[in-house]
Amino acid sequence: MSKVDFDEYVKEYDELLNKNLSFFSKDDSYFCRYKADLIKQYSSKNPKRILEFGAGIGRNIPFIKNAYPESEIYAYDVSQKSLDYLEQKHPYAKVIREFKGFENFFDLVFCSVVYHHIPVDERQKATNDIFSSLISGGEFFVFEHNPLNPVTRKLVERCPYDEDAVLLSPGEMKNTAKAAGFNDFSVKYYLYFPPALKISFLEKFLRTLPLGGQYMLKAIKR
Repeated sequence: MSKVDFDEYVKEYDELLNKNLSFFSKDDSYFCRYKADLIKQYSSKNPKRILEFGAGIGRNIPFIKNAYPESEIYAYDVSQKSLDYLEQKHPYAKVIREFKGFENFFDLVFCSVVYHHIPVDERQKATNDIFSSLISGGEFFVFEHNPLNPVTRKLVERCPYDEDAVLLSPGEMKNTAKAAGFNDFSVKYYLYFPPALKISFLEKFLRTLPLGGQYMLKAIKR
């Protein structure tokens, strides 16, 4: 399986994503806003520095900035062309082009559906690096596709930039984070209902039911 080069998808990423997810929501910002709201809801911190690890073209950045207007927002990605785009569109975000030298620096790090693109044998190192970059008491949020959801699996199969995707369960993600040194884990599931149904408010009662389209794992560095 060849690794997807996201430099090739910078110009058409939004279009492809919206086409793939339009059945769930016509609002292409829905998913970014949802994740920012989840972080705000479940974080216990008032972070000074926030990093999006695997920020891509920066779709989540304005929503995180809106949730934490006083925080410094940082963005890292392996795709340099994506970071070029992000830097131009969101100049308030501080772009990181090489992830090193950030020991005990960030208060909060989050990854939005990134881990399934990281080669399996590289996931532990990435998690170790994230752990090192966080201050003591720092929080790590991972949002990932739920492999138990058949609709999610079908969407991943037909998405051109998911050709290299290897989905991972919450248990696998937890074990990887635990091996890096994290603890105090919690897992929440979300994306059960399209917003057009006007019943998304029910999702808060289903957070522990492992059938949502995606899941969120929170871990803390002690």
